[in-house]
Amino acid sequence: MRSITLFLIFISLNCIAQDERSFRQMVTGELTRDRQQDEKQTYKFQTRSDRYQIDLNGDGTEESFFTAKRDGEDWIYFYNSKREEFFKFRFDTLGYDSRIYKIQKRKLSKDVDILLIYFFEGVTNFLEFEGTARIYFFTMKDSDLKTIKAYKGPYIWQEHKSFKNYYKQRSSDVTLFDFDNDGTREVAIRYNLITRVFRFNKFDSEWTQLEGGSSITGMN
Repeated sequence: MRSITLFLIFISLNCIAQDERSFRQMVTGELTRDRQQDEKQTYKFQTRSDRYQIDLNGDGTEESFFTAKRDGEDWIYFYNSKREEFFKFRFDTLGYDSRIYKIQKRKLSKDVDILLIYFFEGVTNFLEFEGTARIYFFTMKDSDLKTIKAYKGPYIWQEHKSFKNYYKQRSSDVTLFDFDNDGTREVAIRYNLITRVFRFNKFDSEWTQLEGGSSITGMN
């Protein structure tokens, strides 16, 4: 198994402007629009990370990717060995200081690869402090770059502080395990005794959350 951990530092944005943008997105429903829509709008502020090299499909040649911040939006772009873009994705950003902070490349099965992308959605601090992180699943079948598909997974970290100074923090563990012995691993998100299990259907590249997974044991 190959694991890549990234800590990406972006230029700080104005916190007030970010909160106003987040509020506007929630009110207008902008957060629910298609993540893969064409980027036709004109951006006033843009910055990007370094370009990272990685052999995504195991063919011996390296693909590359970089992340970008565009007026508070968080994007990731993938390029083939010829530097041709073949996939892009926009994450849901809820507040300021949002960023990708970890990426892991794993195997779901012998013919399905997965990138686990850990995304900090940002901080809101209007009446109460709230910070959340979520995991995304990027899958690829049969080592074909054209099959890459993204899925917005569950929360894996939450931090909250109320105006009455009540504070709580919740962090989940992420594990891959073949629960039903069918040759394809599921993704398990565990917090204390509660485990949520997500299954990948390689025929339609869709994810489903299994019901009744609160007492699953046996994970490695």
